[in-house]
Amino acid sequence: LVKNFIKLNEVEVCSKISSLAGVENVELKKVFPDKVYINVTERKPVAMTFINTEKKTVPVQIDKKGVLFPVRSSSSINTSVPIISGIPVENIPEGMRLPSKYSVLIDQIVSIRQENPECFEAVSEIHVVPREYGNFEIVLFPVQSKLKVVSDRVLDEKTLQKMLLTLDVVSNIESKGNVDLIDLRYGTISYHYSTVKTEDSLE
Repeated sequence: LVKNFIKLNEVEVCSKISSLAGVENVELKKVFPDKVYINVTERKPVAMTFINTEKKTVPVQIDKKGVLFPVRSSSSINTSVPIISGIPVENIPEGMRLPSKYSVLIDQIVSIRQENPECFEAVSEIHVVPREYGNFEIVLFPVQSKLKVVSDRVLDEKTLQKMLLTLDVVSNIESKGNVDLIDLRYGTISYHYSTVKTEDSLE
């Protein structure tokens, strides 16, 4: 037993445990003559996305560093984190990071969750729309609404507050049945009609 204890390779053990996608950090401590303490820090999800496999679509969690890691079971899914769609993650295996250009979005989500996590209760999905030169915009899908809300790549508490305010205004206008999109880009707030090619500004 003592020989096995001495031969135990801490680096190798930590490396094997760290290779698990859901593990963020591992610390190992040997206490002579026969005790080994292992402290494992699991990754915590700040968002979720879905990956299409050959057989089905599976949920995958995203941590604060943009690392993808699996959901252990359906009962362990954190429903309080926002769902992100549109990011090309089909070819990114679990344990890998999202492309660096999306780190700003993850950072913004982390910031909102720290300051006012209730903001995401009004959003059912955050859809990423890639643009030229590596940029992207986001489309927000509000809870209990068929409207889409287009914003630039800045997602903060102010953006979500604008979304809620505009939804409230649009819900009270006479032509609300024809409005299908709210645009928060370019420093203005406007809404677009689905059947009539016009655009009205709320500012």
